[in-house]
Amino acid sequence: LRKIMEKSRTLGIPVKPTCAPQFLRIADQLDIKTRYSRGCLAGIDYCIVSPIGKVRPCAYMMEEAGDVHDTPFDEIWANADVFKKLRTKAYSGSCGKCKFNDRCGGCRARAAYYHDGDYMQEDSYCAYGRGL
Repeated sequence: LRKIMEKSRTLGIPVKPTCAPQFLRIADQLDIKTRYSRGCLAGIDYCIVSPIGKVRPCAYMMEEAGDVHDTPFDEIWANADVFKKLRTKAYSGSCGKCKFNDRCGGCRARAAYYHDGDYMQEDSYCAYGRGL
């Protein structure tokens, strides 16, 4: 990620590595300005609607927020428990203690994968978090 962000200084386009919210921590540490304000956007500023109408926080999370065939999308977006919980940003583990948690947020899908579905847990893949 460090190499990608250093290379981004020379490019004329914004760089946002997919599924690597830690890129914002690295950009901050290298004093690289980006147009992005947050790494993981799952359920906060982003979600997916599957081809069969299921709404999920991101393509890699299995938690369903609703089904657009049963409930209008705007109601799901505003009221689904999974979205409300993600928007609290009340992470646990190293993500909860990290000074970059509001910028990075850790990957919520990896948190769920490594912690028996607990998407509010730490992103165990984060090298910075292992040092906390």
